[in-house]
Amino acid sequence: MSKSMKNRIIQYLKTIDPVTQRHRSFAITFDKVTLLKRSMQVTMMIIMIDGQLTPIYLQSPLCRTELSGEELATNCIDVLKSFGLTKVMLQEQLTGCAVDGAYIHMNISRHLCENIGMNENWLITSWDTAHLLELAIGDVQKHKKFDWLQTFIKTCASLMKKYSYGKQYELLLKASELTEEEILQPKSFHVTRFVSSQLLVYETILRDWSTFYYLQEEEDKIMTFNHGDISTRTRQKVSVQQQTDDKDVGIVKVN
Repeated sequence: MSKSMKNRIIQYLKTIDPVTQRHRSFAITFDKVTLLKRSMQVTMMIIMIDGQLTPIYLQSPLCRTELSGEELATNCIDVLKSFGLTKVMLQEQLTGCAVDGAYIHMNISRHLCENIGMNENWLITSWDTAHLLELAIGDVQKHKKFDWLQTFIKTCASLMKKYSYGKQYELLLKASELTEEEILQPKSFHVTRFVSSQLLVYETILRDWSTFYYLQEEEDKIMTFNHGDISTRTRQKVSVQQQTDDKDVGIVKVN
């Protein structure tokens, strides 16, 4: 972030809120991420601007030794101090903090308050909504009545993987030209990303469905030519019935 932007943020925080007649309060949110094999802590500020809660990205300092709640809290406070926020300003204006479950279990609220010398009861610390939503989605997917969703996810993942690279990707582009359908680039599921990442995969599947269907039909024709009537063979009900007597063991019956 540029120096001028930092100055604008600090100057805004020094102004008086016309409603409270105090310096403007703000909240923070931060989380660890790994990019290019390097762990860092994304730190953001949330402040009311023109009647709207507005998130402002601050910094993403590397986490070299930050393994405990105390060290992660220090990492965050160091970012705030780099913007010119003093301990007095933090004690007066920092009112809330939203983090994920890992931070909650590390007592991040206590460590933040000890670092800046404020009463822990004055800081509202919550489990951020985005991570809570991910936990809810995970719980839903575990229920047996949603087995269909797991099957659908596996189908989407299989298609995305199959047509993402090399020869299969070239076939996808060619099929798009033949079907005159505009397609989206294949996308993979990412278990470390939020549900919005899954939504991109589903949107891609819906947009590319006609092209995928065309490709599978063409593939079935080739398989039928080489190996017989695949559609009939795959729909055939096969039941295995073992019969044992003195002479025969393991008779297989195909209906």
